[in-house]
Amino acid sequence: MGNLFASRERDNYTEKDFGEEIRESMSEYAMYVAYDRSVPCIIDGLKPVQRRSVYASWNMGQRPNGKTSKCAKLVGEVMGNFHPHGDGSIYESIVKLTSPTTARYNLFFERQGNFGDAPMGDSAAAPRYTETKINEVGALFLAQHESLPYAPNYDGSQQEPVYLCPAFPAFLLNESVGIGTGISGSNPGHTLVDICNTTEHLLNNPQASDEELFQIIKGPEYPIGGNLMDFDTNRAALRNIYTRGRGTLYFEATWRLEPSDDPAWKVRLVVDSFCPGMTIYSFTEGYLNTLVKQGLIGFKDDSAGSDNVCISLYANSNNTLINNVIPQLRSFHRSYNMTAVDLIKVIDQETGEERFEERLITATLKYAIGRWYKFRSNLLTDHFTSMIWSLNQDLWKAEVRYRLTTEAGLIDMIRASSTPEELDHVLREIMGLNEEQAAYVLRIRLGTLIKMNSGTIQEEIDAINHKINLSEYNRSNLKEYIIEELREVRTKYGDSRRTTLFQQQPMPEREEVNYLLTVKEMDNSLVINDSWPANGVGLTKTRNAVVAHDRVVLATYDGNMIESTAESLVSFGPWYAAGVATEKDDIMVIVDDNNKVDYRWIPEDFSRKLRLTPRDGTLIHATGITSTDQGVIINLNGNAWSFLSRTNLEKYAVNKVGKFWSYQQDKKTYATQVIRVSAMDDIVDALGQPISFDHGDDDLISNGKVFVVSDTNMVVLKSGRISYMDRTAVFSRWENIVEIFPLGNKQLKK
Repeated sequence: MGNLFASRERDNYTEKDFGEEIRESMSEYAMYVAYDRSVPCIIDGLKPVQRRSVYASWNMGQRPNGKTSKCAKLVGEVMGNFHPHGDGSIYESIVKLTSPTTARYNLFFERQGNFGDAPMGDSAAAPRYTETKINEVGALFLAQHESLPYAPNYDGSQQEPVYLCPAFPAFLLNESVGIGTGISGSNPGHTLVDICNTTEHLLNNPQASDEELFQIIKGPEYPIGGNLMDFDTNRAALRNIYTRGRGTLYFEATWRLEPSDDPAWKVRLVVDSFCPGMTIYSFTEGYLNTLVKQGLIGFKDDSAGSDNVCISLYANSNNTLINNVIPQLRSFHRSYNMTAVDLIKVIDQETGEERFEERLITATLKYAIGRWYKFRSNLLTDHFTSMIWSLNQDLWKAEVRYRLTTEAGLIDMIRASSTPEELDHVLREIMGLNEEQAAYVLRIRLGTLIKMNSGTIQEEIDAINHKINLSEYNRSNLKEYIIEELREVRTKYGDSRRTTLFQQQPMPEREEVNYLLTVKEMDNSLVINDSWPANGVGLTKTRNAVVAHDRVVLATYDGNMIESTAESLVSFGPWYAAGVATEKDDIMVIVDDNNKVDYRWIPEDFSRKLRLTPRDGTLIHATGITSTDQGVIINLNGNAWSFLSRTNLEKYAVNKVGKFWSYQQDKKTYATQVIRVSAMDDIVDALGQPISFDHGDDDLISNGKVFVVSDTNMVVLKSGRISYMDRTAVFSRWENIVEIFPLGNKQLKK
C-alpha cells in the first residue's frame, strides 16, 4: 500500500526548487502589476485605468458638447467591461483627471457635485452624487479611435484600445506617479505650448542637441504652480531627467512681500502658489497654527472657493518670516524615474496576426517624442488609408448616380425591364457595372432616381475627389500634417505657464531684534519670540526669562550646555532648558536635581555640548552671569534667600573647563532657584522695600519673598496677563504684580 501511494505521488507532482518558484511567480506578478495597473504608457501617458476610463466615457456616448452622466455609471462601465480591479481606484483616477489642482490638463469636466478640494484636504463625494463627461482635451485622445489597434478585454466580451494616441506626446502632459511591485515610475508634466514647440523643433531638426531642446521645453509644470529653486544641483538634475530619465528636483512656493493691511502686525507675506507636496490644509492647519498659538504670526486664508492660493502671513519682524515661515515654503522635492511601458509590434508565427508585446523602459525626452511620433505616424497612415478607401466607395457611387442622370435612356431602360434577366442585362451589359455597383443601383428608390440632379452630383464628385487628393497628400506628407496638428493644439489649448523656473524669490531683510527666551514652568520647554515685546501670548507660568540679540548658551534640562544663536534656536527645536546665558555671560550657575548649586565657566567658543551635571543628572534652574554682575541670589528651602557673590564664585574656580565646583550648603538646606544680580539691580522684599546686605560676601539676606528689579522687566500681573515695565512702573504698580523677571539694565532695541 505504501508503494502504491508513493507511485501515485510521483505521478502527480513535479519537483521544483521553492526559491526558483517564488522568483518566477513574483517576477510574473510584478510585471503584470506594472503593465496592467501602475506604469503609464509611453504613447499616451496613461495608466490602464485612466485609458479605460477615457475610452469607456467615449464608448458610453459622452461628448464634450453633450450632457454629463453620473460618475457611478461611468465607474460601473469601466469596472464591468474593462477594469475589474475595484470601483475605488477607478473613481479616484476619474476625480484626479477632473480636478484642476491634481492634473495640469483635465481629461474630464468637473460639472456637477462635490469633487472635493485637494489643496484643502477634502475628498470627493461618493460617485452617486457627482457627474462628469469627457472634455475637449480628453476627446483629442480618441480623435481617430477607429484606426487604433484593439484587443479583447479581460473576459473577451468586448474590444478595447491597446493605446490611445493624441496629436501630441501625451507622456509629457500630466505628472504621473506609479508604484508597482518592485517597480515604480514617475514623470513630470509640462505645458502644451512647451510640448508642441519642442516636438515641432525636433521633427524639423532630428539632430537637434539637448541644449536646443532644453531652451524650448524649459522645465516641469504643475497645476498648483510653485517655483523650481535656483541652484546648480537643480539645473543638473533637470538635465539628467531629460537626457537620462532620472533626477530629483527641489521646489518652493511663490510669495511676495506686501505692506501690512492689519494694524496689529508690522510685516506681511502673501503666498501666491504652492509647490508639489504642499496643501493648504497641511500648511495652515498644521505648522501655522502652532506659530499662531505661540503668538509669532497671524494669517488669513483667502483661497476658499478658488483654485488659486492666496494666504497672507503677518508678523512683527522680518526675522519671524525668515526663521519660521519661509523654511516651510521651501525645499520640497520630486524624484523622477521616467519608467514607461513601451509597445513592440510582433507577428504571431502560428496565426500570422499582429499583436503588441510590452516592455519597460526608462524614457528620455527624445525617446518619448520619438516613440510617440512613430505610433502617431502609423495611426495616421492607417487612418488616411481607411479614409481613402471609404471616399473611393463614395466616389463610385456618386459616379454611378451621375451616369444615370446624364446618359439618356438609362433610367427608362431600368424602368422598362420586366424580368430580372432584362434588368441584369441593362446594368451589367449596357452600363458595364460590376456586381456590387449593380446591387447599389437596385437599392436606389425609383423616385430618387427621377429626382437626381446631375449638377449637384457633379459637385459631390468634385468634393470627394478633393478629399481623396488631400488624404493622399497628407498620407504622403505625414510629418507636415503632424506639425500642423501640433500648431492647432498649441493655438487652441495652449496656455501660460504656472510653475516658474529658477526665479529669485523676494527675501525680507534680516533685522537686529530682541529675542525673548522664556522657560515654561510646566515642562521646561523653551519659547523663543523674535517679535519682542511678545504680547504675553503663551508666556504665563514662566520659570525664567532673558533677552538676547545673538549668542546664547542653553543649560538644557538633561544637564548639558549648548552654544547657539537665538536665531538658530528659532529654526530648530523643540528645546527643553533650565535657563539661558546670553552674550557676555561667562559663568553658568545651576541648580541640579539634588537641589545643589553648581557653576562652571562658559568657554568663549565651543563646538560641542558640555556637561553641567555629573553622570546623568538633570537641572532644575540655571542662569548666566557676567564679570560685571554682583552675583546671584539663591532660593533656599522654597522661601529663604541667600546671596552668592561673583567674587567668591571666581575664588572657588580652579579649572575653567573640566571641573565642577559646589556652593557648600548645610545638609538640611536645599536650593530651588537662582537669579542673577547686576550692580544696578534693586533687591527688594515682598513689600517692595530694599534689602540691605553685604554684596562682597555670601550672606543670608531674607527669610521671605525676594524680587530683583532691573531697568527693564517682564512682570506677571494678578490678572494673569504679561506686561513689560521699567523700574519706575514696577514700583508704582507694585500691588498688582505677582512675579518679576528682570530683563537687564541696557536699552533694548524696539
